[in-house]
Formats: sequence, C-alpha cells, structure tokens
Amino acid sequence: MAQLSGFKSPTIVTGSSTSVAVNTSNEVVVWGSVPPGSGQPALTDAVSVQTNYFCIIALKSDGTVVAWGGNNYGQLDVPAGLSGVVQISMGAYHCLALKSDGTVVAWGTNNGGQATVPAGLSGVTQVSAGGNTSFALKSDGSLEGWGSNGNFQLNIPAGIGAVTQVSVAESVVFAIIDDGTVEAWGKNTTGQRDVPASVSSPAQVEAANGYGMALQGGGVIMWGDTSYGLDSPPSSALSNVVYIAANSQSGDRAMCLLDDGTVVMWGRNAFGEGAVPAGLTALAPGVPPHEASFSASVSFSAAFVGKQIQIEGSFSAPVPITAQFTGFDNWLGKIPPAELQELYLFKITGSADGLPDREFKIANWQATNQAGNRQSYLQAVIPAADGLIEDIEARQSGELVISKGYRFSDGTVKTSEILRSNFDTLRYDRSGRNFTVTVSGYLSGKQSQNAVRALTGIRTLSVSRGKHRVRSDVDLFLQPGMTVIADEITFTADYINYFVSETDKFFEVSER
Repeated sequence: MAQLSGFKSPTIVTGSSTSVAVNTSNEVVVWGSVPPGSGQPALTDAVSVQTNYFCIIALKSDGTVVAWGGNNYGQLDVPAGLSGVVQISMGAYHCLALKSDGTVVAWGTNNGGQATVPAGLSGVTQVSAGGNTSFALKSDGSLEGWGSNGNFQLNIPAGIGAVTQVSVAESVVFAIIDDGTVEAWGKNTTGQRDVPASVSSPAQVEAANGYGMALQGGGVIMWGDTSYGLDSPPSSALSNVVYIAANSQSGDRAMCLLDDGTVVMWGRNAFGEGAVPAGLTALAPGVPPHEASFSASVSFSAAFVGKQIQIEGSFSAPVPITAQFTGFDNWLGKIPPAELQELYLFKITGSADGLPDREFKIANWQATNQAGNRQSYLQAVIPAADGLIEDIEARQSGELVISKGYRFSDGTVKTSEILRSNFDTLRYDRSGRNFTVTVSGYLSGKQSQNAVRALTGIRTLSVSRGKHRVRSDVDLFLQPGMTVIADEITFTADYINYFVSETDKFFEVSER
C-alpha cells in the first residue's frame, strides 16, 4: 500500500488498559482489562473501533455505531437514528462521529464544551477527540477545535498550511501539513512536541499524552516519553507498517499494523493489554468513503486494465508532477466505495492536422522527467497496429497524451491527464506475428521543485560513482529537485524514469 498522507479509519486501538482490533472477519477482538459491564455484541460487520478508559465503540459497514462497556460519562448514549457515519473518534469522556455529508455529531460528557459541535460546521474530512477537546479537519485543509484548552490544544499555530491529517491527545496536537512537515502544539513536558527532523512527509502521525509517533517509509518513528521502551519500537515495527495507534489516554503503550495483518505492540502490559491474541489478523484500515478529498492511493497489479480492487481514497487536485504532468481532478473523492479497474489511456491529438483526437491501446509507456531546461521524454508502444498506421501517421503534427483513470462497475470511466509531449518520432517494428508502432516525443523541462518525498515499495537501492539510484513504486508527486528519502538515505532527485506496462509499474530516481 502506498503511503501518502491522509486519514484512515482505525482497525486497531489501545486505551488505558484495553486493546481492541477488527479482524479480517469484521469481528471485534478485545484483550486486556475488559470494560466493566462489557456486554460486547456479536458483530460480523465492524469496520472501525475506538476505546477509552470505560467503553468501546464500533463503526459498522452500514454506517451505524454501536457501543458497550461502562456508561459513566454517557459514551454509550449513541444518538438515536445516527447513520451515514464514515469515521468515529473517542476522547476520555466523549465521542465524535463524522457523517458522509461532512457534518459532525458528538455525545458524552460536555464539561469542557467538547460535545458541543460548532454551529454550521460542515465540509469535514476527519475528526479527532482527545481528553476534553475535539478537532475537525475541513476539506479546505483548515482546522477547527472546540472544548477544553487547559493544555493550549486549541492554540492552532497561525499561518500553518493546508492540513492533511490531525491527531489530538489530552495534552498535545499533531498535524501533517501538505508540504510534508508536521506541526505540534500543546504541552511539552516530556518532549512530545519535539518532532524529530527525520520526520518528513509521514503517512500518519499519532498523539499520546507523553509521546508522538509517525508512520514513514513503512516504519515507525517515536519521540517524547521513553518509559516502558516506547522510544525503541521492535524491529518488526520498522518495515511493512500500514497503520499506527498511540495510547492517547495513559500514554504508556503503542501498536502498529503490518501489511500482512499482524499486530505489533510495545510498552506497558500491566493487564495483558499489550499481549496480542495468538492468530489475530487485523483488518486493513480503510479511508472514509465520503465526499471529502483525501491524499491516498489505490494499488494495482496491471497498469492498463488492472484487476478489480476497492477504492481507498482519491487524489486531490491540483497535483503538479512534471513539466508535462497536470495532475488528478477530485472526482474520485466524490463517489461511494465501488469496484473499479485502474487504467492508463493514450491518445494522439489531431487538431493540428485538422483531425479529431484518437485513442490507441498501448502495451507500455516510459518517460524521463528532467528539470533545469533539460528535455523530458515520452515513449509509447502501440501493439497490433496493422490497421492503425494511417491514423497514426496522419496525426504527426499532434501531441502524445497519457491519462490515468479508473473504470467503475457501472462502466463509467474517469480519467485525468498526467503527461503530454510533442509527437517527434515514429518507428515501425514488424515480426512474423506482430506489427507494433513506437511513438515518442520531447518537451523542455521546468524549474526544479522544493519539497521532501519518502519513497515506498523500494525494490533496489544502488550507488554508482557516488550517486544513489532507487527503483521503487511510482510517486506521481515527486519532481526533480525535490529531496528524496529512501530508507535511511536522503538525496536530491536529478531525473526520474517511469516504466509502466500491462504487468508492472515502477520508476527509477537518480541523485543529482
């Protein structure tokens, strides 16, 4: 799973003395000190869970919420008729639910105003509850907080950029900004606000009372309180991690989920809450399927007509990529979960020759992206071209265009242009059985960009003449001139080579 910034509904969570997970059968598994008067329902349709000192709440696949355990502070009093929920969050004494229409519902104790949702609040993409404080992240990247400000949690730093994820504990708040930095405010008694310089463009951050943690490059980074070995994640938490969970209440335990469903925990284990049940395979975290925009990705196994997969999010526009890339529109964030096929489309424009544009099936394409006025290059191979050659040749004054998109289960296709070049050369290749046409073109590069990107799915990392080269999953946000983080290596990208075929997709990044 590609790790891009964005919120995912938790399927693992750890509280004061209880830990909970949703397994791959959509059942809720609880270990440690079970909440008083538990009364756990037999669920087979859970998709997300939350817990605190006293109780557990679960989000079901039909968008309703169930709660059980102690009701000391009204957390079991789920509002009647609550439906259409896409995300839940739980503080020490109250609960938040985000609905598919971007509105928020709250219940539980309201001693600090944390359960009084601001009038007119809408367009929300994520909620986070901690202690007696509530936060909402809106689709424009702004934050709105309400409730107690005893630890200065509501003192949102002035001038921060668009936020892509927020996490609040009783004493501290973390936010990922769209430039890849992490902002922290609130209390700092144990260094929980001292985000390490190595944290850059994390996929997720989580706040606890005494520490912070980030998911970056498939591994976990910790800072703050060092009690119970919290600053030393086990080796199993240093790769293939897809989700992290902090203990936002007592702040003495941490956990993460690996891509194979394995749950890893470290820290305090006074009541068995840190001992993962044998054989547990947790459900992968999902992205709430509402109209808000998220920065996430959909993995695939075939580049042009991929096997059917589930939507996990959308790309937000604009997404500048290279001199020729124009990025994705936000149409994918405006549809409910559905089966889809990922595809790449290729066309040659015809307006310069007085003809309509023409789409062609391609077997593969590759491109080189360079900055600093150096030429960028695109090449595509058109298979079974016997009956197409006249249409191709007639458009040699046009441009070559690559678009990425998805075909949905109802046959609808949505695409966005990502690459465009001149049509400069055409080559025929004929064998006994096949006739292919290779088309290619150039465009000048643009000014280098400044940002930091952490690569995922790294296949190889080599050094030649003192320069690093990395082959990894394609990151459509990376541009030449940006800082690249590959495992423990950091360098500036000089040029990027993309390789996409019917069976594989990757790119190579070379150091400047």
